[in-house]
Amino acid sequence: MAKIQILTVGIESKLKAGLEKTLSSAEFIDMPFDMEKLLEAMSPPPAIILSGMPPAETSITEVAQLFRGIYPQSSTYLIVDQKLSGDRKNLIKNGFTDVFILPLDQTNLTQVLRESLSAHGSSEKIYKNVKILDLQPGTTLDFDTYIFLPANNKHIKFSKAGDSIDEEQTTKLKSHSVNALSIPLEDMKKFYTYTAQTLKNIQSNSKLSETEKSEKLESSVRELITGLFSDTATSTEHGKEAVTELQSIVKNYITETAPTSASWYSRFLAISAQGSNTYSQASTTSSFAALFAIGLGIKGVEDIALAGLLHDLGLAKIPQDVINTPESERIPVDQDIYESHPEMTIEIIKDRKLIVSENVHKIILQHHENYNGTGYPKKLIGERICIGAQILSVADALFDLTKQVPGNRQLTPKEAIHKLLEEASKDPGKAIYNPVLLKQISNLFG
Repeated sequence: MAKIQILTVGIESKLKAGLEKTLSSAEFIDMPFDMEKLLEAMSPPPAIILSGMPPAETSITEVAQLFRGIYPQSSTYLIVDQKLSGDRKNLIKNGFTDVFILPLDQTNLTQVLRESLSAHGSSEKIYKNVKILDLQPGTTLDFDTYIFLPANNKHIKFSKAGDSIDEEQTTKLKSHSVNALSIPLEDMKKFYTYTAQTLKNIQSNSKLSETEKSEKLESSVRELITGLFSDTATSTEHGKEAVTELQSIVKNYITETAPTSASWYSRFLAISAQGSNTYSQASTTSSFAALFAIGLGIKGVEDIALAGLLHDLGLAKIPQDVINTPESERIPVDQDIYESHPEMTIEIIKDRKLIVSENVHKIILQHHENYNGTGYPKKLIGERICIGAQILSVADALFDLTKQVPGNRQLTPKEAIHKLLEEASKDPGKAIYNPVLLKQISNLFG
């Protein structure tokens, strides 16, 4: 089978080599950023075009329009490093299918390219997670469902199209804290049709399934964060708009419904099972932290949620090599660079004119402080770390422990929180997380 062609123009060689290794079903064709040569259409046209930023004398808007004019059927993506010259929405309007800002978008870029290759005939099977809460027991599903086994990096079929999932199966899945199933990418339209009909049948007040809510939350967070890295996002007016959007995200998606004690765990499951890219991490960690604060009756839930959405912005300023190197293998100078990211986050917030409370600043600065004083950047100890930062730190750890990582067994939320509590209880004086707080959060899980 012939490989699917990807045309790269002005893409950094190290990035290209990494993509070639990951996307083995593609043939990469490299071209220089020469407008005259680019006007000569390839035959057959490439399925995908990856463009870097052009030379200073060339307008990126003109490049977008050129690609769209010559290759109207190709998926065309702009890839930039750390900062975007221009407005992302305008660039998409002028011809790019999407715009990726690295390193923020590294995971998204790979996933989107895999999905795009699949749409162009790649043999790789792509799956999407859907929330079990969206699958009503006893209803017929016209799509196959699968369970993903991270330890084996395999999908095994759970039900076939035409089957229904009964109450007993749903209960068993939930009892094992399996809160999502996978379905083939090409069946997602069937899933959306199914959930729309299901919500109508049960006369739900919600117009969106839990899966769609999570997707919209992640999309909104991505739109907001990438917007902050545009060189046009430095005005006071843009800062006000960004804060308003942040508050809207928190209100509409994160603190929308305060759970009762009886529904707390169901609400937790509803926001779990997300991906592991920059934006799903921000949105899920923010949601976890807000839910913990609500469950424990702690004030300032909105501040904690806002800090959760913004807390790792500074990682965009850290070299990708440093981020990708495990902490145990980093040389001291690289670890120092990595540990500067909370302070870099505050610098970005100030530079982008985001007017948020001092409490939000404090939570962000302290979210990597350890209860035993070994954290950073100030090595604060015990209750000198504000409660919002302590909660966000636990939420961050819980996300890392429960996310799907091929080759590793995925922990359930209960297993993850009990693991943290067990480690803290062995020697409370050396605990990374506040043992009392961990116990209180553990109690929320029942």
